[in-house]
Amino acid sequence: MVKKKTLLLIWILAICTVFATLITGCSVVRKNEERALTKPIVTVSYGGKDINISRNELYSAYNTYYQQYSQYIQYGLNITAEEIWDIALQSTINEKYRLMKAQETLLRGDFTVNDKTYTFTERNAAPLAGAKVAFSDSTSKDVLTLAEYTYAVYNIHQSVYSSADSYVATAYQQDLVKKINGSIEQDKFEVIKIDFDSETYDYLKKEYYVGQGIDTDRIKMIFYVEGTFDAAALETLTKTGVNHITVDADNKATEDSYIGPFIVPEANYKTAFSSAAAATGSLLELTYQKKAKDSSGEVVYSSLELVTPYSYDVTAPRPALPTSTATNSDLIVIGEARLDRYASKQTIDAELAKYDISIYDANGNAELDLTQLLAKYIEKNKWVSTDADEIKRAKEAFRKIEDNLRKNYRLEEDNNKLTLLYYQTFDSIVLSVISEEVKKAGTLSLWNDKTGVATADMDNLVYEQFMKLYAAEKLKYDGLTDEEKLVLFRETSIVVASSQTYKNYDTFYYYPGFSDDGTLEYGTANEYLSNGFYVYQINISYETEYVNAILDIIGSNTKADGYDTLKRQLQEFFESKTLTKVSNENYNPDYDCPLHELGDTDEDCKWETDPENKNDGKICPSLAYVLDADGAIVKAGNAEIEAAVIAAIDAAAAEGITVFEAMEKFVYRYNDDPGITSSAVQNGYYISPLNGKDRSGFAKEFVAAAHLANGESITGTPFDGKADLLTTGLAKAYFWRADPTSSIQLIIVSRAPFATDVWAQNGVELFGEDTAKGVAAATKDEIIAYIKDFKLAINGHVKDANGVIDATIYSAIRDKLVTDKKTLVYSDWNRENVPTDLNDGNSAVTKDEKILEEILKEIKGE
Repeated sequence: MVKKKTLLLIWILAICTVFATLITGCSVVRKNEERALTKPIVTVSYGGKDINISRNELYSAYNTYYQQYSQYIQYGLNITAEEIWDIALQSTINEKYRLMKAQETLLRGDFTVNDKTYTFTERNAAPLAGAKVAFSDSTSKDVLTLAEYTYAVYNIHQSVYSSADSYVATAYQQDLVKKINGSIEQDKFEVIKIDFDSETYDYLKKEYYVGQGIDTDRIKMIFYVEGTFDAAALETLTKTGVNHITVDADNKATEDSYIGPFIVPEANYKTAFSSAAAATGSLLELTYQKKAKDSSGEVVYSSLELVTPYSYDVTAPRPALPTSTATNSDLIVIGEARLDRYASKQTIDAELAKYDISIYDANGNAELDLTQLLAKYIEKNKWVSTDADEIKRAKEAFRKIEDNLRKNYRLEEDNNKLTLLYYQTFDSIVLSVISEEVKKAGTLSLWNDKTGVATADMDNLVYEQFMKLYAAEKLKYDGLTDEEKLVLFRETSIVVASSQTYKNYDTFYYYPGFSDDGTLEYGTANEYLSNGFYVYQINISYETEYVNAILDIIGSNTKADGYDTLKRQLQEFFESKTLTKVSNENYNPDYDCPLHELGDTDEDCKWETDPENKNDGKICPSLAYVLDADGAIVKAGNAEIEAAVIAAIDAAAAEGITVFEAMEKFVYRYNDDPGITSSAVQNGYYISPLNGKDRSGFAKEFVAAAHLANGESITGTPFDGKADLLTTGLAKAYFWRADPTSSIQLIIVSRAPFATDVWAQNGVELFGEDTAKGVAAATKDEIIAYIKDFKLAINGHVKDANGVIDATIYSAIRDKLVTDKKTLVYSDWNRENVPTDLNDGNSAVTKDEKILEEILKEIKGE
């Protein structure tokens, strides 16, 4: 069976340019002579080692830069072919020199910039892919760790397999078209309709989710026919593998005569299946134009177009639950396997075996040639000797891959080894590795992103930076009136205009002071600022028919006797019938699972077959929602959700967590409001103070309920609600019913960044103007402790790699400092190791000027 979706995780972008030649040639200019293309034109030397640059490499470099600049040329950028050639030549020479310096630095295990030496501590203790050799004898493979080397080889293999998939899929569809058309090319034969077969109807769904795949190998159609068949025609049909024709005594097709089922070739899709965007009433149409012969015997196509339509809806699932924003530069991803850059062979083998990833052959060799990869490809697809057509197509695919590689001189002469591809990939990885290792070593004295440990030096740097930011923010308010301060603060720190775009409180450094408590347009200034807050909500929408039924019964006369009572009774009745889909908290739209994404019952769920994850109680990440045993989406009712939420809130104190933390997972699990979990919302929905002007645009009932959840008193509420479930600190939950009848909601306060008790944490009101409590009176240690603890700045669900909420003022400043330091130290390494004048008479470069001039003329078309 041919799969239509392949997921390949690429760690290093530069590898992609190597893979392009697996399917087709990519050079725009090239001499059609192998010797000329592979002959060294430029030699770069360093430390007793030479690296040659061929004409073919220079052509490729020029093509790459030409494509980059071409998009600007059409907009009037004044750059010539000669200038692009100079850039390509200089960059290629610099890259080769940088590669040798990187190899030497990684072998040595340390580097010095600005007279300070840094050491690759973990790397120096890690197993290398090759034996430790002298720099002059080394290749890029020799300086990679085992994990880096395994990753490089894996991606070469996967790219070959992916290219083969494309060829095989195309050949497969072409064979089907020939088979279908050839089967019905009969003079006394008529196709009266086409339709999906019963298995296809069982497979197709009425609802798909955005991005959800479909296995087109399972879309099959049947041709219903009528007409007279002679013996030869029946024999032809039987030979093509279709034997559903029944005839009467006169050799006429009976009413139930049909041909098929056939897997639908892509050529027969009038409207292709698509789940690219949410839509209602999407249409999948399959067509067939009857193939026949005219009076002269020429093949013609009937003007009659038979169409088989299938309607389906595409809906957007709830956004995936946001996960850690922390990055680990030492994490290497190979398929579903996760490896540390410095892992041992034993650890690598165990991790790859867990996910049934095969890279090495029986002799332990990983750098396989095309013949070996073909055998692995056939084994990977579980084809056996009886699958003759599939194996034939696979062999043809690998023949085409070999042809294209030979055309681009990517194979060794007289064999099919991929040595050049492997070593070009190793070179690319080395250039990425040196960047990561230099940056890591240069900042390790300040911060270890693996352990999350900051040193005292980092504390000092963050403190100094915070004080600068505090002073700069404070300066903005100097000389302003209370009214002007309030307007500036609201517009720059709370809500931008009336949209839902919020400033992150991890970049909030100053709380403006006011000269008095005079009443302003929005109420007392300090009161206004301290009473704004954010909320998260669970929204369970009534079914449309329930809403209509309630409105039909109660009418529109809201002042009629018994109106509220009747409405409440109807709501309670329909609440018991209202359900919402239960989201999979483990959902990851990028997770590739053939069983769940393509619905292929011949395949296994990669998640469930993984022994390590099988018993952890989680659902396969490719599923947006929890499914029951029959594959239907599980739904939960209001009573069930309410009971679960109350139980979690009741247990919160005993578990040592806040009510909000207890509620957090339910906001994602049960919700018909996808906006609340989107990254754009971040802190939740902002609610203005009661005594201020509400600029949110939310329904007044929602705003009122939010204030109730915040523990505030509301008079004349326009809805019927339940009592506050629990009030612990700043986190409160509140159930309410929206008016008129749109939904059931649970609201919980997620952030109250300006509340008095928040600003007085650690006994220091850092941002205020009170000289007894303000920054001027706080010690350095108090300020550091405060900005480390100010976690009301967090973006909802975002946690670090260890599941710890980490989005404080301290962490925001720290991350920026680390990023800047990494950029600087790598820039310094380049500056001190790679000269800028390598193409300008430098002794490290030897060039064949005659051939370079010849290439330039060729490029310019002279």
